[in-house]
Amino acid sequence: MSALIFAGAYLLARYEVHDWISDQMRSDAEDLAQIQKMKGNMQVVSVVEAMTQVNFETGRIYLLTDADGRRLAGNLGEMPETSLDFILASDLDVATRTDDEVSGYWMRRDTLGDLILYQGTSDHVIFEITEALLIALVLGFVALVVIGAIVGVRVGRLTGDRVSAISAALAAAGRGEMTARVPPEISRPKDDLGQVAASVNDALAQITDLMEAQEMVTAEVAHNLRTPMQHLRQRIEKLRGVAADDRAAALHEIDDILRTFRALLSIAELDGRKTRPETAPLDLGALVRNVAETYAPVTEDVGIALVLDVPDIGPTLRGDRALLVQMLANLIENSVHHATGATYLRLSVQKKETEVTVVAEDDGPGIPAKEIEAVFRRLHRVNPANAGFGIGLGLAMVRAIARVHGGDARASAITGGTRIEVGLRS
Repeated sequence: MSALIFAGAYLLARYEVHDWISDQMRSDAEDLAQIQKMKGNMQVVSVVEAMTQVNFETGRIYLLTDADGRRLAGNLGEMPETSLDFILASDLDVATRTDDEVSGYWMRRDTLGDLILYQGTSDHVIFEITEALLIALVLGFVALVVIGAIVGVRVGRLTGDRVSAISAALAAAGRGEMTARVPPEISRPKDDLGQVAASVNDALAQITDLMEAQEMVTAEVAHNLRTPMQHLRQRIEKLRGVAADDRAAALHEIDDILRTFRALLSIAELDGRKTRPETAPLDLGALVRNVAETYAPVTEDVGIALVLDVPDIGPTLRGDRALLVQMLANLIENSVHHATGATYLRLSVQKKETEVTVVAEDDGPGIPAKEIEAVFRRLHRVNPANAGFGIGLGLAMVRAIARVHGGDARASAITGGTRIEVGLRS
């Protein structure tokens, strides 16, 4: 951009200077023509000689001849046979030494009665102007770079910090921390980023209100229906004259409904926690081995080999033992109930930077790509036809327990199976 500006300024300056020089030489020729008419040729010769004497570093050159071409005055010996536009200084016979910065002259020819006047103006002035432009450009460019760098770095840091704060708030909300907000000092300014931050806060507040309302409705429905269902169960147990199989089936259905209500209430309670619960240090590896040992007969019955990849001294974390046991049990039951045809379930524990990860992998039918995130929704079943297996709350409970421990749960489809990864803050 600076080069384009300089080139434009140079060409414009050259044009304007050339135009000014042409006007000056034309004006001088008109003045000499008036002198020739009023006072004759000798006066014109005297004036041209005077103009030659006051010439500065041969910035101007003159040649006055008669009609036959005989030289009468001036500092130019004779005119070369070339076009009268711009002539190189080396092609001209100038009486005095020309300045080193003069490379040529713009020339003009005028007729003054029976006299002929040749004038030339050097291009020295254009060199002076371009030199001044170059100095101004260099100084301006340096100042622009320095000031631009200082301002750019400052603005970049301020903008980067604000964008990072907005991203952090959105990331926290994505992890389920719905109390996260963009700090007021970032959302208060009325510029573009301030408006974006304010909109993010408004959206998070509305989402939080909607989620709280949904959780409240879920909890209220579960709480209000649980008691009538318990009473109904008691009445069914007392029924007489009903076949034992029918009564057992009715009791089983009621138990499923009650189990669903209890799970919904538990998830609502976990989602409603604003801070991490008071916990105790736990060896997660030992906990995984204990739960796996309990469920070994269950997995054997369905033909699934339970494989453990757990260090002898597992990573420790602060956690709620009962909740973590339930989480591990849900992971195992998810494969038992839904990994049809699976031959193994591998449970592994890995220590990462700030979290401990429990991974459950099986070689079952896997999860369709469109269902990867949906499996963690409450009451969602990948295959509704298997409604008799589970109530669609197992993985929802896993995610709720992970989030209350400062982590999250993720699912992915692997070649020939499913991978559930649960991160817990260490």
